[in-house]
Amino acid sequence: MAYKGKYIPINPKKYIGNSSQIIYRSLWERKLMVYCDRNDNIIEWGSEEVIVPYRSPWDGKMHRYFPDFYMKVKQTNGTYKKFIIEVKPKAQCKEPNKTPKRKTRKWYKEVQTWGINQAKWKSATDYCENRGTQSNVTHTISEGLEGWIGNDSGTGGEKWWATEPNVGRVAYGIPKR
Repeated sequence: MAYKGKYIPINPKKYIGNSSQIIYRSLWERKLMVYCDRNDNIIEWGSEEVIVPYRSPWDGKMHRYFPDFYMKVKQTNGTYKKFIIEVKPKAQCKEPNKTPKRKTRKWYKEVQTWGINQAKWKSATDYCENRGTQSNVTHTISEGLEGWIGNDSGTGGEKWWATEPNVGRVAYGIPKR
């Protein structure tokens, strides 16, 4: 199976955006797309459809961040929650060693990626909080994976990522649209 490709939804009306242009960049993203598309409690979803401005600590300029997913989930009590979700490899979710034996090109790239991801996640947190997020916006998933998409989503709390040991972080919030 390819690690990136085009996803064709079976429920295109649930997708916000152009359902013929859905691209996944990892198998984890594809799995979440399938989950969103097939789960009856996910009322609407999108992939890279939300734009969050952020300032890069690397160049000091404003950039646009497109979180991996947006979804609106029906809860068991009949209410709805909206989430912004970012799927990242675990390696990109931990701070690089501050005092490596050698400061290699790879180490500098890890430092850069960490700094930029931190800026993106902070901006996503602010974006959600400014739109009525009810709780903590960033949830870190480690091996053992205790996270769900909406603990009371009525979906039985599927741990769709539970078998993915390298998934590191899912940033989520509840933006008002």
